Amino acid sequence: MAHQPADGFKTGTNARLPAARIRRMPDAPLSRTGRLAKILRAAVILFFLLAASPAAWSQKAADSSGPFLGERHKTAGIACSRCHGEKPAAPVAAGICAGCHPNVAKTEKIREDLPNPHNAHMDYPDCTDCHHVHKASENQCGQCHNFDYKMR
Repeated sequence: MAHQPADGFKTGTNARLPAARIRRMPDAPLSRTGRLAKILRAAVILFFLLAASPAAWSQKAADSSGPFLGERHKTAGIACSRCHGEKPAAPVAAGICAGCHPNVAKTEKIREDLPNPHNAHMDYPDCTDCHHVHKASENQCGQCHNFDYKMR
């Protein structure tokens, strides 16, 4: 029979510490599983910090309530090939938009209190400078001016 000390712990070959008394020593190295868990936890935290960084959300959408222009075109029954040609991932060439949207005069006065953004002093803008089809459109004029254009 194994000797039993006064504090209740057994000694000998069958001696075990009660589960409530087992603690990892602070300076003991982490096990492989512990290291992996710590690395994984750090990776997840880093991922969420990067996803929430200003670079990820700084491009503001002036009208985020509606779908992007690509969805609007799809809803209207316009095929991707109408703008992209035979290569769906190809960028749309400048001037393609005018094939269906030729009436720039309609946009001459967006708002009475703001200048015409389509007749800009920084060269005549391409449609895609501000109007993005597969991501939120952006007010390029707003980078220098305090113009509050509703973007589509």
